[in-house]
Amino acid sequence: MIIKQIIFIAVILICIIAIVTIFIQYVRELNKQFKIAKATTVKVACAGSVIINTPNEVRIQSLENQMLYDKQGHLINIDDYDKFWVKGWSMLLCGIKDNNLLLTKKVIFDNMSFEKPHVLVLRRDSHMRQKAALKNDLAEFKVRRTWAVVRIGEDNITECIRRIISTPNFRELKAKFPTEFLSDTEMIEDFKTERYNKYVEQYPDSSSADDGNHLAIISTTLKVSKGNKVTFSIHPARIIEGEVAFSFQI
Repeated sequence: MIIKQIIFIAVILICIIAIVTIFIQYVRELNKQFKIAKATTVKVACAGSVIINTPNEVRIQSLENQMLYDKQGHLINIDDYDKFWVKGWSMLLCGIKDNNLLLTKKVIFDNMSFEKPHVLVLRRDSHMRQKAALKNDLAEFKVRRTWAVVRIGEDNITECIRRIISTPNFRELKAKFPTEFLSDTEMIEDFKTERYNKYVEQYPDSSSADDGNHLAIISTTLKVSKGNKVTFSIHPARIIEGEVAFSFQI
């Protein structure tokens, strides 16, 4: 009698264990399917001045399941990074293409060295967002390759551009993509007469050291209006959102 009871209890326990095991497997599979079906919302960053019909954000399917690796073959934990979705081609010389996923890190501006350029995500100022919205470009962010920081009203802007052009990194880029560049004179003149003058007009108090727009960054981008040639641009340093660590085609 006792043996029969023990066998009965053992059978019951085996059944319970089997049911629990099946349930756990079911929950894991359900969770896996949920992750596959889950869409992640990512903010758009424009690679270009204004791009018609650009959304504010996109939804990427199954981003959590993507296995992304750095150049050394190490698996990247994408949760450690801010994420942006690129719209446009102006960062093509950086290897960043339309519909790339960018992984970025926050930066401390005071700690940044500009011995080499940085590919940065910038937050569009309100007046730029309003201007872009007229063409249904709703992106809050943009991407730029940044070469230097200047103090408005203090630093010689022309000399700063000349120094950038003479750096090994800039010369190497120009040698690699010779047809994508205007002449040095054209780039300097375009920056002085268009970019810098517009900046000072937009931020009339920027020459004051106490003004939030006094520190500015000088960047490059491929400009459609210049035949998709490299031109310089200038932006307040305060709008830096982060530095691009990785770019992927998803």
